[in-house]
Amino acid sequence: MVPILISSFLLEKKVYGENSTPEEIAAIKAMVYSHDERVIVYKEIQIMSEFSINTMFDQLEYLLESTGISAVVFDISQTSPPSFKLRSLLYKRFESIQKIVDVSGYVTGNGLMTIAFKFFMNSSKSPAIHSFCSSNFETVLQKVYDKIDRK
Repeated sequence: MVPILISSFLLEKKVYGENSTPEEIAAIKAMVYSHDERVIVYKEIQIMSEFSINTMFDQLEYLLESTGISAVVFDISQTSPPSFKLRSLLYKRFESIQKIVDVSGYVTGNGLMTIAFKFFMNSSKSPAIHSFCSSNFETVLQKVYDKIDRK
C-alpha cells in the first residue's frame, strides 16, 4: 500500500464518510484538479465510498463549470472495484457530466480494472463520448490531447 500525499495531508487506505475531518475532505477534493488549461484529472482514492464519490464529483462538476474544460482523465489505477451500490451512484454521477465532457481518458492500472471499466462504460445509459483506456497515465493524456487538437 502506497499512501497518497495531497494538500500536505496523508489519505489513508480507508473508507471516508460524513465524519471525515476538514483536512480529509480537502485532500479528497484535491484529488480532482486542473492538470492544465485543457484537461482535468480525477484520481480516485484507494477505497471508494458514497461520500468520497459525491465529494469528488461535486469538485469535478465545479471545475468543469468554472474552467470551461471539457476533457477529463480519470485515474482509477489505485482504487478497489466498487460495490453494486457504488456502481449505481457512479452511473448517476457520470450521467450528470456527460453533457459537459466530450473527451475522457481512463487510467486503469491492471487487466481486471480495464475489463470492469469497459463493462461499466458499455452498460452506461449515457451517450457515447470520445474515450480512451490504458494502464499508462501519459498514454491516456496524450490520446486526450490528440483528440482535443483534432476538434
